[in-house]
Order: sequence, then structure tokens, then C-alpha cells
Amino acid sequence: AEPYAGPMRRPSVLEAFTSAKGLRFAYEAAMSRVKDTYALSKCTKDIRGFTLEGFKAEAKQLYRMINASSANAGGGKTLPHDVRHATTDRTQTDLKRERKTRESGGWVKVDWDLIGIDECQVVRGRLIMANPNDTNGPGFVQLTTRFRSRQKFAAYDARGRLVSGDPDETLDVEDFWVFEHGLKIP
Repeated sequence: AEPYAGPMRRPSVLEAFTSAKGLRFAYEAAMSRVKDTYALSKCTKDIRGFTLEGFKAEAKQLYRMINASSANAGGGKTLPHDVRHATTDRTQTDLKRERKTRESGGWVKVDWDLIGIDECQVVRGRLIMANPNDTNGPGFVQLTTRFRSRQKFAAYDARGRLVSGDPDETLDVEDFWVFEHGLKIP
């Protein structure tokens, strides 16, 4: 609904109190927090059993599962049913395109390992309603989530030669994923 572009750049102290830019920053920052809070409150109200900690646990599980499936989807394999069920058509298309790009680049095998997820934080929550004037009607929520993790990655060609990555190097990775969930229909 509102693509996340990272945290807003704070104006200087002088700008914050004396310019339209400072006032705009204060207004947009406050409205963003209001929207985040409202979206999370709708989740709690309209999604049975929703808790922020429960969502984070499920998000981590999906992060691990989808990344592992993507890394192992070589040789014409399709994505597993649970990954197809958990992702949008657009994401599935992107994952298939990525697999084909890897194969055309000579990547036959990918070794990927998630060493650990150090942080899972909801950085934006947005509510999208079918009728914006009816906040109790059908709609969905989008939760943009930042993952900070440690991963290992290596890609090999048909002869088993390393063509990308390093199997012994641990990478610090930051990813932003958007999760969507439908809200109740009265």
C-alpha cells in the first residue's frame, strides 16, 4: 500500500523547528506511527489468536522455509506446496525467474544455510480496506518486516567448481519482507 523506503531522514535541529520541512517530517512521522498502531490493533481485533510475538515466530519460520526452498529449487524443481500457498503469484514468478537466471548463469547447485535470525522487527503496518469509509468491512493488513540474519551461501557449476559466494564465510544479511493477511468480512 505504501512501499517502505527506510526510516525518514531527520531534519537538522534548526530545520526541525523553523522550516516547513521540519514540520512535514514531524507530521509524517506521527501519522506513520498512528497507521502502524492502527494496523496492528486491527490484527489483534480481527485475526483470531493474533499476537505480535506469534506473528514474528511465524514470519521467521516462513523466512527460513521460503529462502531454503528458493536455494534448493534447481534442476526444474517447482516450489513446494507450502511455499506456493504462503506466497503471492508475483513472488512465485520472481522466484522462478531467479531460478532460471541462476541456471542460465551456470549455477547447478546452491548451498545456503541460515545460521540465525538476529532480529525480526515490524517496521511498517498498513491497513487496506475495500471501502476506505468502512473500517469494519473486508480488507487486509500489510506488515513490512525487517530481518537481520547470518547466512552462508555458495553456488557451484556442473563440475562442482565454486562460481559465487564462499561456503566458509558468514554473511550479515538484512531483508525486508511484506506479509499480508485478510481481515474479517462482516
